[in-house]
Amino acid sequence: MQTGSPGQFNEEQWRVIGLKRPSYKTLLGWLFLRPHLAVFYLRSVRIWKRSALLLFILLAVGGGVKAMIVFPEFMGHTIRIAKAVSGEVGYLGVKDGRLFWGGEFALPHTIYAGECQADFYDVGQQPLTAQLLKGSSRFGLIFTSTDVRFWIRDFVNGGTLRKATLADEKSFRTFEERLAKKGVTECVMDQEKIILYAQAGCIMALPLIAAYYFCELFFPVLLCMVIFIGVVLCFNRNWRMAKKELFSLCVHFCIPPLIAGMGYAFVNVPWLDFQTLYMILFLVYLYFVYINLKRFISDSLGQNMP
Repeated sequence: MQTGSPGQFNEEQWRVIGLKRPSYKTLLGWLFLRPHLAVFYLRSVRIWKRSALLLFILLAVGGGVKAMIVFPEFMGHTIRIAKAVSGEVGYLGVKDGRLFWGGEFALPHTIYAGECQADFYDVGQQPLTAQLLKGSSRFGLIFTSTDVRFWIRDFVNGGTLRKATLADEKSFRTFEERLAKKGVTECVMDQEKIILYAQAGCIMALPLIAAYYFCELFFPVLLCMVIFIGVVLCFNRNWRMAKKELFSLCVHFCIPPLIAGMGYAFVNVPWLDFQTLYMILFLVYLYFVYINLKRFISDSLGQNMP
């Protein structure tokens, strides 16, 4: 009589197949080449921790590599807009938690530098999203005396804008206090310092860029895991007594589509986001596993699946 929790593949069945229990490297190879054997093995063991760690490492490496790929372009655009701003305003300074600048121009005022733009507004003025979308700039900076904000055009999601605050009154005061401790009483940056601070800001932002792309890769994986586990538990009651085995199976199933889709993550295709691509790859992989299981059971055990 078969023992073990529902869904397990026991030692007797392994002997019928005529295979030994695989090493972890062999298991990873099975996921790509012989997924039916990986399914049999994963239904008899619970090794999700190592695979979850591998999945996390893949996501972290993918996010880091993507950040390094886009960083030179990001640095170039930042220096370009810093030079344009410094050349027109002359200087930027902070006093009493407020930002001020040189140059004689009426507000609002816009400075263009290639695919970037910098907008200067008075306190209380807010640029309309529609106004920013009308232009051809991919991203830009918004300066007011109380904050500095960054925005970027998201072409994948219909050209919508994503915004983030880079500095506010609190950070301005902190900047003043730090300079005061060093004996600096006047917080003013000339053209050269504006460019240097822009370069330093890019380097400091690199971990945040990597974290952003890590999340961009992680959320589609998490979504597919939740959907897969939810569907299986709803339509197959046997798995309700073997949730750990199901979770292990799901974690492993996420690895091949992620590796296949990570190449896309390094290429900017405006009409297809990574979430859509990963879900397509995940479904294709599940169908690939199903075909292999059906063929193996039909050929080896003489059973026909409907």
